[in-house]
Amino acid sequence: NRIVESLPEGSLAARLSGDEFLLCFPYEKDNQLRNICKKILKSIKFTDNFGNTFTASMGVALYPIDAGTQSELMSLADKELEKVKAGKKGEYSIYCLN
Repeated sequence: NRIVESLPEGSLAARLSGDEFLLCFPYEKDNQLRNICKKILKSIKFTDNFGNTFTASMGVALYPIDAGTQSELMSLADKELEKVKAGKKGEYSIYCLN
């Protein structure tokens, strides 16, 4: 629910597996895309009653700029996600803007 509520109108959210989601959303400018990514990550971040903080990381690929097929887009987004996980978790990385 946190993810869905943070997405712009006209978006799609689907669970791929336990803690992996596919998000499709419209945007017009790079700064709008970055703001959406930040909003999504902020909506997910929380601290439980024991002081444990939970975050998410995102890898982003853009259609049709980066790739034209679903499998290509998901592969590129996954590569970006791995970059984030290898560095500072809780962030996002956008393929075409790197």
